[in-house]
Amino acid sequence: MRHRLATGITVLGLALLAIPAHAAPACHFLECPEGDTQAAPPAPIPTRTTPAAKPAARPKQSGEICDDAGDLRYCVSSVLPPQFGFNYLPKNLFDGKYDTAWVPDTAKSVDGIGESLIIDFAPNTTFRGLQLWNGYHKNEKIFAANNRVRMIEITLPNGKPQIFELDDGSTPQSFTLPKAVKVAWMKLRILSVYAGTKYRDTALTEVRVLP
Repeated sequence: MRHRLATGITVLGLALLAIPAHAAPACHFLECPEGDTQAAPPAPIPTRTTPAAKPAARPKQSGEICDDAGDLRYCVSSVLPPQFGFNYLPKNLFDGKYDTAWVPDTAKSVDGIGESLIIDFAPNTTFRGLQLWNGYHKNEKIFAANNRVRMIEITLPNGKPQIFELDDGSTPQSFTLPKAVKVAWMKLRILSVYAGTKYRDTALTEVRVLP
């Protein structure tokens, strides 16, 4: 089943509710004037609580690379080697900066198709939704030059994969659940992209978990 993940609003099967769009600055790039130089502060990292039963088994990624974010762990299937003084590690997905991004290794898969991100949650951590910044937001030229994710598959434990079509724009895109739930992990897999004007690299600037 395919769904549309529009700016500020989307649907995940029958379990998700639309959330209202909020007023946002017209510019969503690092080069924005008047101090609009980075993303809004990330949502607070959930605090670890009393351990619960062992989480359901989650998918494995061969050679995955991980970075910790408090009680969350971001693991990606591949990373583009450093270039021009920048790295493209999973930690860039939660640092709140527009001049960093996760970029899969193009030597492993063309356009990053099939590459994935798994977010692991500590026991008893609640999950309410997800917010992401599609593409590389360093500036408008870089955004256009690199690929952006178009079709993405999102999987939660004990649920069927859901396919979404992302907007090809600079504003953040979100979905939310009717109420917070406890999950062990969630997986995002790239299915297709909007082609960049110059590079075959596919970028995601931020992926925020809403507790």
